[in-house]
Amino acid sequence: MSKHNASKGYMDSDKIDGELAPAISSVVAEAEEIIRRIMGQGSDKSASGQWFHTDSRRYNADRLISHVTQAMMQLDGNRLNPDSSGEDAIAHLERALVRAVFLVYKCKRGKTL
Repeated sequence: MSKHNASKGYMDSDKIDGELAPAISSVVAEAEEIIRRIMGQGSDKSASGQWFHTDSRRYNADRLISHVTQAMMQLDGNRLNPDSSGEDAIAHLERALVRAVFLVYKCKRGKTL
């Protein structure tokens, strides 16, 4: 049975081949940095706040899937990396993360739009 090491933010079973999985706080910090950066810079397709006020849950989900699909095709070598818009696989995965957070945020608050 694995033992949670709360002071270090990981499970003792997270150690594989002598390497520990990153601490929870490290993953949270990474996600926060990505969300702040992406929301701060926006995109050519979406104005600030549009994800909340006008983009539907379906649109956010569709964009999430699109970004993940594009990233995976790039990582597999089936699409240019970076693509014609200059976005590499990591950029698409970061945008997918932000769209996932948008979707969860809206769904938790009962927003249909």
